[in-house]
Amino acid sequence: MSTPGCAPIILGARLRREAAHSSRGAAKLLADSLAAARRGGAVGKVLVRADSAFCNRPVITAITRTGASFSITARLDRSVRRSIDTIPADGWTRVSYSQAIPDPDTGELVSAAEVAEVAHTMGSGKGAKISARLIVRRVPERNKTKVAAAQAEQGELFTVYRYHAVFTDNTMELIEA
Repeated sequence: MSTPGCAPIILGARLRREAAHSSRGAAKLLADSLAAARRGGAVGKVLVRADSAFCNRPVITAITRTGASFSITARLDRSVRRSIDTIPADGWTRVSYSQAIPDPDTGELVSAAEVAEVAHTMGSGKGAKISARLIVRRVPERNKTKVAAAQAEQGELFTVYRYHAVFTDNTMELIEA
């Protein structure tokens, strides 16, 4: 947990025996941690941020039951890619960074990207579906092998992008979120 007036602290931790998926037991751990935050004096809106291992129905349900919001990196599975494909060409907003940041995949310095959002529903089969915003950041693909493969498949007609998506119920404006 972090606040404007204190350094981040760990609200919950666990030790697991043997190999276990990151999200195993995460819903309970999050519910307990959010309850501890409230007991510790956290008031107002709480935003839980997590990586893609935690982008699943039990975790998101545990977060929303406590009244907190979520902002979780989404795996680029078929469902997410279908949602991204519905973003119109003019739906992207350019974002310039005041200082270039290193790309986590290529190490190349990136000084701009484009962002967009689209409604996305997660879940299929049994259980409730969860609908929220999918905020997507895209940067041109710089991996020459991937670019060559995409161009061989589609020709030189389109720029090849890498996408980074976040599934969130955060109500902030697009760029701020």
